[in-house]
Amino acid sequence: MQYATQTNYIRHLSANHYRAPKLLCQYSNNLYSKALYQTRQPAFNEGGLLSYETNYHLCKTNDIYKMLQA
Repeated sequence: MQYATQTNYIRHLSANHYRAPKLLCQYSNNLYSKALYQTRQPAFNEGGLLSYETNYHLCKTNDIYKMLQA
């Protein structure tokens, strides 16, 4: 199965204006990694996966989630 991706290039930004979106993308990636880790960890320890609702409440208390202002 092949997935399509879209790449958007933002041009003509100063270094200060470029820094904010880049930082938000890093926070988003970190939050995704944290959520994936929390979801998969019970599978290795207990043999089951963490539900979406439980993972949501765990991620909601995370500092990265608060920095994203989601």
